[in-house]
Amino acid sequence: MLWIVKGLLILAKTRRGRELLFAAGLTAIELARGDRARKLYAKALRRVNDQAVKQTVTRSVRRVAQAIRP
Repeated sequence: MLWIVKGLLILAKTRRGRELLFAAGLTAIELARGDRARKLYAKALRRVNDQAVKQTVTRSVRRVAQAIRP
């Protein structure tokens, strides 16, 4: 992860690199606002709000917490 940040900082030092970062940011925003992304967000929201998933996650977290406790 650190090498990604270092690469971004190196890119930000040059004018051409800043232009590239700006274009990549605009493209990411455009993709996030697209129809396909909206469908994926809706699907993820349905899964997060699903009661069965909440219960499964809660049970898993409790098991992990019990395993960690001495």
